[in-house]
Amino acid sequence: MKAMYKPVPKENCRLFRVEKQESNTEFHYPWHYHPEFELTLIQKKSGIRYVGNNIENYFDHDLVLLGSNLPHTWINFEGQEEFPKAVVIFFDQEFITWLNNDQFPGLVQLFKRSNFGIKFSKELALEVESKLLNLFELDNFEQCIVLMQVLKLLATTEDFRLLSQHGFSFDPNPTKSERINAVYQFVSDNYTKKISLEDVAGYANQ
Repeated sequence: MKAMYKPVPKENCRLFRVEKQESNTEFHYPWHYHPEFELTLIQKKSGIRYVGNNIENYFDHDLVLLGSNLPHTWINFEGQEEFPKAVVIFFDQEFITWLNNDQFPGLVQLFKRSNFGIKFSKELALEVESKLLNLFELDNFEQCIVLMQVLKLLATTEDFRLLSQHGFSFDPNPTKSERINAVYQFVSDNYTKKISLEDVAGYANQ
């Protein structure tokens, strides 16, 4: 299963897009990539998160920053009655380019790390949750100010870890793409079973 290109709708050349996702349809988008940077806060749900070559479970208040063209998806476990709740921010590359300079050294490092996918602590997720939810009540100018505050928090915290072992943006090389897609498909088909890393590695090398 190949990573799909997901177009992020652009309205009036906006530099960022703020979305609240509360339905299963919106939440479960297949293994995909897009040029926009993405900050996702899963407020309530659990399942499996795929970011680059990283596969692991996620739980409530999962806060992740993704770099440009980094393949990803969140898949919720079956049998959960409530729809997942998430806030998703898409940052246009023009916005990132404006911030990615020597005036904001912390942000430069943050955006570099995002090429691996960054998982922040639950404590930080709880700290920024109210700010992200408040975005929907603000005008564009106020949204920009709050997003800058959130990015500063993300850039200065030490409570994070990188997800992918290597920077993993979308690569048209068929060998690399097919291998990671094979792993994604295998885990998607078998996540209800007990899977070892040896099983995954063996399937990818077939």
